[in-house]
Amino acid sequence: IRVNLERNRWVAGNMSDHYIIVNIAAFKVYYLIGHELKFTTNVQVGKTYHKTPVFKERLRYVEFNPTWTVPVSITRKEIVPKMQKDPAYLDNRNFELLDRAGNIVPNSQIDYNNLSPTNFPYTIRQKPGPGNALGEVKFIFPNRHSVYLHDTPSKSLFKKQERTFSHGCIRTQNPLDLAEVLLQGSEWDREKINETIQTRKTTRVFPKNNIDVLILYWTAGYYDGEGVGFFKDVYDRDQKVLKQLDNKDQRAPKSERK
Repeated sequence: IRVNLERNRWVAGNMSDHYIIVNIAAFKVYYLIGHELKFTTNVQVGKTYHKTPVFKERLRYVEFNPTWTVPVSITRKEIVPKMQKDPAYLDNRNFELLDRAGNIVPNSQIDYNNLSPTNFPYTIRQKPGPGNALGEVKFIFPNRHSVYLHDTPSKSLFKKQERTFSHGCIRTQNPLDLAEVLLQGSEWDREKINETIQTRKTTRVFPKNNIDVLILYWTAGYYDGEGVGFFKDVYDRDQKVLKQLDNKDQRAPKSERK
């Protein structure tokens, strides 16, 4: 409880009226206006060796039918080895290749005999569609971690209690419901969202409200009607904060100690 009171102190009093909170330890996302909860759903977060970071940014836009530009690390470690085994790997998964100038390169032009993770001067991008790794919508809040909220085709993983499955981004269980509530008050009702999804055309929508996004790690909290609840410390972060708090208490004057 001390640890999470400290974590709350780091962000309390420094939020806009509209904000999204992702609690990594609870595998939940919440959207609030003031202190009123408007929406919540489950999420999947980073694996223990791809931990989702803690930070705060401003939501810039919602993108329907997103493309997915594969990070260089995933390209080298995962995609290229699969391409070496199966030259049709990219075509079968709706991927396209881009050269350094951003031009699309046909898969047939790749020299598979000399292909390797270190000899691959291309960017891989997955086109919109039901199999896209980002699903049908993503929520962009630019940050140095390249982490954001998005849909996912891996729906079955939401049935797991401990949901550490991603490379760091936050996979959202009901992302179109979240998009709808974030865009309330605009022309983007559920009917228009569904129509846009059907076009398979990438479309960006900018919310009219300033919406902060807080990616937090709280292993304890108070829940109305349920009292204090606790979550597993999946990233083993509590002890580090507790140690710092104990050291701080030891240095404080006796009059300040509880």
